[in-house]
Amino acid sequence: MNFLVLNVREYNFKDDDGKAVEGATVTYIDLTSVPEEGEKGQPVLQLSATRDQAHDFTTVPGMYEMSFTQRRGARGKATIAFARAQLSEPVTFA
Repeated sequence: MNFLVLNVREYNFKDDDGKAVEGATVTYIDLTSVPEEGEKGQPVLQLSATRDQAHDFTTVPGMYEMSFTQRRGARGKATIAFARAQLSEPVTFA
């Protein structure tokens, strides 16, 4: 499925226990989503990615084919996790 990726922000810091925390936050829009009642426009979504996964986003902003995996969450409920992304086409805002 194609998504409009607006921003990719990598982070690398140490938590309160001194443990290294690294990854990336990807901000994107699902152009096929339907606004909820009382909402105008397209909602902005965010996902967490590893730093390795963040390198999939070579051109930002851009339209990306993104894939997700499912895993078992709390009480057996399915949880969706980001897997990979591939650039479909660059986007330029005028």
